[in-house]
Amino acid sequence: MIYMLLRGMVIGSEAMQIEADAGKNIGDPLLSSSLFLATFFFFAYFWRRIGQTLGMQVWRIRIQNPDGFKVNWSQCLLRFFGAAVSAVCLGLGYLWVLWDKEKLSWHDRFSLSRVVYVPAPPSEKKKKK
Repeated sequence: MIYMLLRGMVIGSEAMQIEADAGKNIGDPLLSSSLFLATFFFFAYFWRRIGQTLGMQVWRIRIQNPDGFKVNWSQCLLRFFGAAVSAVCLGLGYLWVLWDKEKLSWHDRFSLSRVVYVPAPPSEKKKKK
């Protein structure tokens, strides 16, 4: 959004409308790069900080190293690209957990990380009873 606002200020909204009508902004490399970086940093920030994105918190799963510590930036990058490869291969990398002895996906293996379940806090266990 910031990129589009800045671009509109530079070339004008009329020029942007003409480009949009002609379909020229579909392959904009700067926009594509910005979206890629924003997506990567969203996931990497949460994986590095607490091991979970917002959705992962709901599902009570977390990303961590095999020794239980938080993943580092290089692991986040490998995991991000590995997940893209898993998806491009028609989801086979995600489905791999069904056949893997350790229940690891391709991006788990690429990044040397694990998805683990987070137990419910004691206060929530009491509410269910």
